[in-house]
Amino acid sequence: MQVVGLPRQITQGARLRTLEAGPRGRPERRSAAAAVGVPLSTLYRWRKRAERGRLEPLSRRPRRVRRAQWSPAPVAAVREARNDYPMWGKAKIAVLIQRQGFDASESTVGRILKTLVEKGHVFPVPALRRNAPRAARRKRPWATRLPKGRKPSRPGEIVQLDTLSITRTAGR
Repeated sequence: MQVVGLPRQITQGARLRTLEAGPRGRPERRSAAAAVGVPLSTLYRWRKRAERGRLEPLSRRPRRVRRAQWSPAPVAAVREARNDYPMWGKAKIAVLIQRQGFDASESTVGRILKTLVEKGHVFPVPALRRNAPRAARRKRPWATRLPKGRKPSRPGEIVQLDTLSITRTAGR
């Protein structure tokens, strides 16, 4: 059957819709999954989540996260070194720890420091630095600008030259 008088896009869309229809006259779910670009099982999973009212995306965080592999001895050594030298970073503390006989890399010391800062056992370095107030700018009477729109009235108001006189002495 051809519909006369409607735009061609509508008639072609209707023809495609009837071709996609399944044996019972309803469009197949496979075509819906193909239109979205996902497998049919994903479409069913999304429908089940929508029925439960959980449409926000799920977390991609792993369920089992690796635990820290270091023992309490290097943690205590890092904490003691950081308390002795509060401004030192992981590179310098790692050298101290290795001299004490612990097998801890710079990255491991950084991870230990991060956990100690999160627990509040040591302070982060930026909290220890004091931001001194900036010194007030000195007034420079020799470098003041002319007010806007004012023209210089005498020589030296815009450009000043310093002169230097050199006297020659005998033998130099």
